[in-house]
Amino acid sequence: MIKITKVIRTCWACPSQWELVDNEGYPYYIRFRYGFLSVRKGKKNKDILTAIEGKEVFSYNFGGVFSGYMEYEHLKEILKDVMIFPEKEYENYG
Repeated sequence: MIKITKVIRTCWACPSQWELVDNEGYPYYIRFRYGFLSVRKGKKNKDILTAIEGKEVFSYNFGGVFSGYMEYEHLKEILKDVMIFPEKEYENYG
């Protein structure tokens, strides 16, 4: 399991996006758009751009082509077997 220490929501809808960092310093980029959820992993102790361009480590299809909004609780439910999220809620970008 990946233990997440920081979560920032960068976009609410179309796409819903989050930037995460795990306890080892790896960044993750999560994006939900067109009914497709993608989780990408970046390089250790590097910025989020390495995750945006990084390897996809998890994907999930649901909804339709017009689906682009996801609640944080739904994201945590989908990823419950992959990631452990912090007790504190996410931060908003900006």
